[in-house]
Amino acid sequence: MLVMPAEWQPHEACLILYPHNAGVFRSENSKCDLARAEFRNVARAICNYGKENVCIFCNTQDEADELRSLLQQEGDENTQSKDGACRILVDVCKSDDSWCRDTGPTFVLSKQSKQLVGLDWDFNAYGGPEEGCYWPCDLDREVAGNMISALSRNYAPAMDMIRLKVDDLVLEGGSFHTDGEGTILTTEECLLNPNRNPHLSRKQIETIIKEKLGASKVIWLPHGIAFDEDTNGHVDNIATFARPGEVVLSWTDDVDDVNYKIFKAAEDVLLEQLDAKGRKIKVHKIHVPDPLVSIALT
Repeated sequence: MLVMPAEWQPHEACLILYPHNAGVFRSENSKCDLARAEFRNVARAICNYGKENVCIFCNTQDEADELRSLLQQEGDENTQSKDGACRILVDVCKSDDSWCRDTGPTFVLSKQSKQLVGLDWDFNAYGGPEEGCYWPCDLDREVAGNMISALSRNYAPAMDMIRLKVDDLVLEGGSFHTDGEGTILTTEECLLNPNRNPHLSRKQIETIIKEKLGASKVIWLPHGIAFDEDTNGHVDNIATFARPGEVVLSWTDDVDDVNYKIFKAAEDVLLEQLDAKGRKIKVHKIHVPDPLVSIALT
């Protein structure tokens, strides 16, 4: 039996794909310098304050060498954090974009063997050749497997890590959350979108998710946040577990906001559902910023 821990449980490391595709960031800078600087800042914060190792995967060996040089200049690469435990490591893994949460492995634990299992979901660039981003996505389809190989070979050979290819479900890591106790949170807009798994019913998708993530309950929110055309409504843009039985939900009090009905519908679902342990769900609302531009809807 497989089981996926919650995100707040201890991690051995955080995996990052270093930016290289300027189109991902709507940038005219072919080197994505601003995005790369912020990714380094995030890695530094995770290492120094999150007390967690960070492994940054670059698209080419030249980019990896350049990153190592930058980190050494900034005093971070392969150096210890404030508690003397964590490092920033650099490796190579080719990719089409930089969203490791979506294309990288989903790590679960095998209760029987105690092995760390990296789930390698099928991936179609968020919608296939007509609706997907950065199609074709041949490199992104190999990211999870290549990362697992690199980690097993270079950083965690003693962890007995294995890869499990999931060929029967197109899925991105940002499309679901787990509370670590058997409850999965997702959206109908994304996982039931015909550009993902048109051959599967809702029940069939649920069955695969439960089996691979060790869950017994899937809570389906109707939609993700408005205008999320890239991911078709990933749940990580609208809601997440704070702890078992509690969910943080994006919110607005402005009834004229295009997201008001979306957030309200999500709240209604959460308040009427019980989690896998039979608990009523407590909802914490976090207000989203006002839009920077106005969009007329017809």
